[in-house]
Amino acid sequence: MNNKQTLYKLNRKANKTISKLGRNYSALNEYNEIVNDLGLEHLAVDRKSKFGTSKWNLRDMVSEIDYQYSTYKENGHFNNDCLHSSDRNERLQAMRECKRLKRFISKYSADTSKLKCYENHCSRFDNAK
Repeated sequence: MNNKQTLYKLNRKANKTISKLGRNYSALNEYNEIVNDLGLEHLAVDRKSKFGTSKWNLRDMVSEIDYQYSTYKENGHFNNDCLHSSDRNERLQAMRECKRLKRFISKYSADTSKLKCYENHCSRFDNAK
C-alpha cells in the first residue's frame, strides 16, 4: 500500500467522508464555490474528478485555499499584480478575493488538526515532513 492510500484510509476514519451533512459539507460547498469563482474549476472536489480531488478532505481544501491566498503575496504572480494594480476595479476585486480566501482559512483551519493531506499543496497546512 503506497503512502497516498494509507493517508486516504486515515483520513476516511478521521473525516468519515467529506460528503456527510454538517460542517464539512458546508466547507465542501464553500470551497467548490470559491475555486469555481476563481476560475480554478479543475480543483473542485468532485467524486468523478479526473484530477484526483475526489479523495481530498478538509485539510486538503484548506491547504489549497491557503496556497491560492499565498499567490496574492508572491511577487511576480498575476494575483499579486492584480492586488497592486493601478486599475481600481481590478485591485478591489483582488482584495475581495483575498478576504474571501482568508475567511475560509480562518473558519475551517481549526478542524484540520487530526487530518492528513492526501497530497501536497505548497501550503503551511501541508503534512509536516
